[in-house]
Amino acid sequence: MILSKLKNYYHFRIKQFFRIANNNIESFFIYIIFCLIIYFYDIKTDWLFLIYYIIPPLYFHSNRKDILFIKQIFINKQYLILLSEYLIIYLVIIVLTFNKNTNILVPFIGLVFCFIYPLIYINKTEWTKKINLSYLPIEIFEWKSYIRYKPLFFIIFFALLVFSSYHPFTLGIMIFMLCDMINSVYSIIEPKEIYCSYFKNKKIKDKLNKSLLIINLMTLIPFVICLFLNLHLFHIIIVFIFILNMFTISTILNKYSNYNIDYTKINTQNIGQIIETFISIILILPWIFNYYKLKNKSQYKISLYV
Repeated sequence: MILSKLKNYYHFRIKQFFRIANNNIESFFIYIIFCLIIYFYDIKTDWLFLIYYIIPPLYFHSNRKDILFIKQIFINKQYLILLSEYLIIYLVIIVLTFNKNTNILVPFIGLVFCFIYPLIYINKTEWTKKINLSYLPIEIFEWKSYIRYKPLFFIIFFALLVFSSYHPFTLGIMIFMLCDMINSVYSIIEPKEIYCSYFKNKKIKDKLNKSLLIINLMTLIPFVICLFLNLHLFHIIIVFIFILNMFTISTILNKYSNYNIDYTKINTQNIGQIIETFISIILILPWIFNYYKLKNKSQYKISLYV
């Protein structure tokens, strides 16, 4: 009986994996490229291989909604079921990186993560209820909503962001992934009441300023660490900060230029549009033209509702 359930369950999870990858193709694509670079190039530190062990389970399970289903089907065995998934992923990664990683602590930490993460995830509902975000300002409504929805993903992502700050290359990859997260965060549309209440006394400029302040505070530690360890590459770090801020501005303006009270979300940018935004930021002039276009459109939309 249990073997039949397991067989059907794993068959379902394999199909679900490809569906998740298809629905989050940008993140999946970035992770694959990152792994290929780490694997085929001579990386000076084995600690980067932690990305192999931590990201797949995090990515595979960050959006899952079947914990209740697992608890009902595999009574009192849900932890073992999730653990088995992690250990299968872990075994595949060990085989793929067998000749590359020489630091025994790295796979050991990955193994510890395999045992701890499902325990945290199963009890996520209990500890997420204790997270109080009421003190955060209304200007970052989107971040409050995102953290409530994906608290564990948010925490681990920013831990990895700090961990990646030892070198501009790894930090740059994580900044790209952060931009993808920002893209998702600002696809959330606030209710009309909050929208009207806020913009009745504020302008789009106030929203941009507060949002940029939050983004820069969140990335302050990684940037400071990276600057301290790679002072000779400070110009690259400045470019990262510039791109991150300009991308955030574009994303927020894109949201409010397409605001509609009948929607709860707007369409997020795909990877092609994100790269196009990056190119316009680097070229500066196209970004400036697009900035004024989106800003004027956003102000017009605000005037319609407020």
